[in-house]
Order: sequence, then C-alpha cells, then structure tokens
Amino acid sequence: MKFKRFKYDCNVVWQDDRRGFVSAKNLAPISMSAPPEFKGHAGFWTPEHFFVASVNACFWLTYVGIAEKKGLKLRDFVSFGEGFLDFQEGGYAFTKVEIFPEIQVESEADLPLAKQIVHEAEKGCLVARSVRCEVEVLPKITVSSLVAEEIC
Repeated sequence: MKFKRFKYDCNVVWQDDRRGFVSAKNLAPISMSAPPEFKGHAGFWTPEHFFVASVNACFWLTYVGIAEKKGLKLRDFVSFGEGFLDFQEGGYAFTKVEIFPEIQVESEADLPLAKQIVHEAEKGCLVARSVRCEVEVLPKITVSSLVAEEIC
C-alpha cells in the first residue's frame, strides 16, 4: 500500500525584540514571543506553548476520530496539557508532556470502550509518536449527568 506524503508550512515574522507572528496561508496570524524565562514577553503564545498544544490537540483529535469510528458517543471532551522543560546535555529540552483529558460519555456501558480508546489514541497520536520526550495521558472518564435530564 502506498501512503501519501503531506506537507505543512508556516511563516514566522519578526516584529521587534523577541516578539513576532506565526502565520500560514489562509490562517489568522498568531502573536508570539519567547517566554519570559528566556527574555521574552508575558502574555504571548510561545514555541513552548505550541509544542504542548500540538501534543494535546493531536491526542484530542485522535481520540475523537477513533471514538467516531467505533460508535462511541461523546458528551464532552476537555483536556489540559502540561510540558516539562529540563536542562539536559548542554541545553533545555522537553522531557515529558502530560495530558489530562476529561471525557464524558453517555452511559456506564460506554466506559470500557472509552478507556480502550484512550490507549488506542495514545498509540495513534502522530505528534506524540514524533517527539522524543515521554507523553503520558492521565484521563478522567465520567458518565454525563445530562442523559437522565434529557430523557424526561
């Protein structure tokens, strides 16, 4: 089976000091800076934020895609991501990213499938497979309380 190759590009434009914009064709530009701990400015997205956001968002999209294929009806999905930057062999590097998804399903019967999909999404997330650091997913899966209310 022959697989396609995909290409993604972006532009970085320097504004002043350690601030600028990242953009891509047909996408709104995003203001960014170095983080304050690296002589940047507070209140801006940073490459470090983008890194953690990429892992977190990829896990979310992978989970939702697998859930759709397997017929799991999600009620809600919110995820917090946290990355750890440590000094290693001459420079800083991400050593770990933790993802804390909060997943709501319709019924207790959905819980085993929801848990199974967490493991499949961990293995299938292309960004997590592409980075050198450890990625740990620590899910909280609950049954939606809205189901009983909607039936009435």
